[in-house]
Amino acid sequence: MKKICGLFRTTAIFTRINIITGRYLSSSSAALDPELKDYSPVQLAHRVYEPRKASEKLPLIILHGLFGSKQNWKSLAKVYSADRKVVTVDLRCHGDSPQSNDLGQVEMSEDLKHLLSDLNLSKVDLLGHSLGGKVVMITALTKPELVNSLVCVDIAPAFSKGLVTLSEVLPAMNRVVEYFDPTFPLSTVRKDVFIQLSDDFPDAGFRHFVISNIVEKDGLYVWRTDPNLVSANWDKILGFPHFEYGTFFAGRTLFVGGEKSPYISAENTSEILRLFPKSKIIHIPDAGHWVHAEKSTEFLKITNTFFNGSSADS
Repeated sequence: MKKICGLFRTTAIFTRINIITGRYLSSSSAALDPELKDYSPVQLAHRVYEPRKASEKLPLIILHGLFGSKQNWKSLAKVYSADRKVVTVDLRCHGDSPQSNDLGQVEMSEDLKHLLSDLNLSKVDLLGHSLGGKVVMITALTKPELVNSLVCVDIAPAFSKGLVTLSEVLPAMNRVVEYFDPTFPLSTVRKDVFIQLSDDFPDAGFRHFVISNIVEKDGLYVWRTDPNLVSANWDKILGFPHFEYGTFFAGRTLFVGGEKSPYISAENTSEILRLFPKSKIIHIPDAGHWVHAEKSTEFLKITNTFFNGSSADS
């Protein structure tokens, strides 16, 4: 790809309060307040995988998607950690991380920056899936000196049209709470909910993903990520902050999508290349939104090739 000429801002582009100038991109182009007026960092739960052999590779930080957790990336993290440190992270309100009333992507990016500071990591490779992909994009655009390279898994820097179908998940999740009987084992409750959701979501794989969010807390079963909180933050989850022209991440970037997924489409290409001019876009055949799980062998080959500095589609 031809190098784009011009000045690259190597220092922090935005102040802590005015992190993004503009608005979140949404289907209605409605302006949402991106400023962190009352922001306080959330101490993110994480797991560190130490390398099994000495290596000079930078640490790899992995972020999951909406309703996911660091556990989703356990198997792949073990593979990546053969020759590098890997850190899998739970976003706020997910996994073992603390709850918060705000699920904004900008806040999540600030959480990640605080975690990297706490871990004394000054330069890393970032990989994020879905919502986590948006968080790592924002991190690279607002703190480029932290990021060596970037992998965005089945997500683009745009309004996520495909995620609108998740609005069907939230009412269903609230409806099946009546089956959260604390007198039964967790495995039984998850099995019952799996059956109850079959009419709403015929895809068994997706249902397994949803029921993995049922956890025990203080003797009761609850959703690990509160569907009502997700509903209240829906616009922030679907959208993506607007960045002024002239702002971009100059590092190597890979967008990996599933061929059957709508999240990285041809209409996203111009915005991807504007914000990430050194991007490569690859779609894996016969894969959907959870491309890393559905086609893990192909996904690992593509991403490892990219991290090793070669052409990802060679």
